[in-house]
Amino acid sequence: MRWGAFESPNGSVEAFQAADARYGVKLELARTFWDLDVNLPTIAALVADGRTPVVSLAAKHWRFPGHTKDQILSEIAAGFHDDLLTSLASGFAALGVPIYLTLEHEADMAIDHEAYWLETYLAAYRRFYSVIRPASKNIRIGPIFTGWYAREHYAEWRMGGCQFIGVDPYCWPQWWRTPADMLAEAIPPIVDRWPRKHILVCETACDEDPRKPDWIRALPDALAAYPQIRGVMWFDVNKENDWRLDSSPASLEAARTMLKGGNP
Repeated sequence: MRWGAFESPNGSVEAFQAADARYGVKLELARTFWDLDVNLPTIAALVADGRTPVVSLAAKHWRFPGHTKDQILSEIAAGFHDDLLTSLASGFAALGVPIYLTLEHEADMAIDHEAYWLETYLAAYRRFYSVIRPASKNIRIGPIFTGWYAREHYAEWRMGGCQFIGVDPYCWPQWWRTPADMLAEAIPPIVDRWPRKHILVCETACDEDPRKPDWIRALPDALAAYPQIRGVMWFDVNKENDWRLDSSPASLEAARTMLKGGNP
């Protein structure tokens, strides 16, 4: 299993190196979030530091401040932003290493609330894919789902091409679940819909709780039930909840054992 994380500040090599030191392993997968004006030197620095970037691009750009997300997605679908996408593709291709890329992180969340948006998003995704993927086979494109909102409607996601499927299952404090239960909800619908695609868990975590060390120790066995899962990234920040792997000394000890591949 390849392990990684989102570390704050976003894309900071120093933050990843500090996490490596805390956990006693190198976090291979580097989760980052950007608008379409992605900071390519930051991505290049992660690559130079031996990381594989997993990049979400939001449908925003500083050059189009008055444009809504819907507008920019429609413009992408119509080819209006092909020059921008071609430039991005060239930048990613020049890195010469695998880059995992998605357009609109957790797009199923927005689509669940605005059903009309699905076709808009899919048209933009297909254009995004057709412009960027031919630039280099090192660019791997796919959707990243919440694992919740669209799970009963994956058949409607006719994307036209992808190299991976991402999913972001969490153990929320108000809805505590074991890792096995969490994954049993999120992963089988994806495997049923895309049986030949490998899966990345692009975010996961649980809040600080007396049960958290045991939760962390149980995660590897739960993941092992799904051979399609090739990598896992922990959302390693204190945000709306304290998701950090080192949110307590006991959690930190469990995390070190997990990341080193030790026995629970």
